Amino acid sequence: MAAPGGAHRRHLRRGARAGPLRRTAAETAGICLLAGGLVSLAGCATIPGGGGTRDPLEPLNRITFRFNNTLDTAVMTPVARGYRDVTPAPVRRGAGNFFSNLHAPVVIVNDLLQGRFRQGGSDSARLAVNSTVGLFGLFDPASGMGLPRHRQDFGMTLGRWGVGPGPYLVLPFVGPSDVRDAVGVGADAQIDPLQQWSRQPAKYELRAVDLVDTRARLLGATAALQQSINPYVFMREGYLQHRYHLIHGGSAMPGLPEPPPPPPRGGQSGGD
Repeated sequence: MAAPGGAHRRHLRRGARAGPLRRTAAETAGICLLAGGLVSLAGCATIPGGGGTRDPLEPLNRITFRFNNTLDTAVMTPVARGYRDVTPAPVRRGAGNFFSNLHAPVVIVNDLLQGRFRQGGSDSARLAVNSTVGLFGLFDPASGMGLPRHRQDFGMTLGRWGVGPGPYLVLPFVGPSDVRDAVGVGADAQIDPLQQWSRQPAKYELRAVDLVDTRARLLGATAALQQSINPYVFMREGYLQHRYHLIHGGSAMPGLPEPPPPPPRGGQSGGD
């Protein structure tokens, strides 16, 4: 299939509304990036710099990929399915909103580092509205006020200022990455409120819920991965495409699939 056209890139540059924010904590970054890769792969098959020369560590990466896949199949997928099955959709939606709001400072800092001051102001206002009117981020009134979610991370900041991605990597327990994004995950963790929270028991409990909630959102994407002819190549190309278009095509782009919206009230139709 052909790469996305110019119209799609212009749409992204105008700041289209994004899906829920990616999780920037190191423990969840790989899973979220998998989601974006699978979404992006549906629209394009090749990118500049993708494949062969970007994957000189393929033999080692394949070993790590098999390890991660085995761990995910044995542990994370059953837990995520159980969470999805027993947790009502409004509660899952509230959890997703809460963690998106909690990670918003990472987005704002990277907005400013990239010189996107207007977007940084919008994301700051969004954080303020959702943290107050939205009850600590459980609800998302800011989207209805014209303050959309954006995706930013330090890997994208490095890319914006001309730092190359380096070789493709598959990191144990994390997933697809490259040298630039691996550095970015570590940098983002230094300003992520959840990562820096000093109350250890509650910190780890929240991180566990964040991870499970994120994984539950990706169950559909996992099915697409398992049905592919070559899951390793599917994952790699999807990840490389997604990151390329995030950095070069626009900063606001759909990421994780959102949970279904609540039933419309009073017979009015609605959508998420």
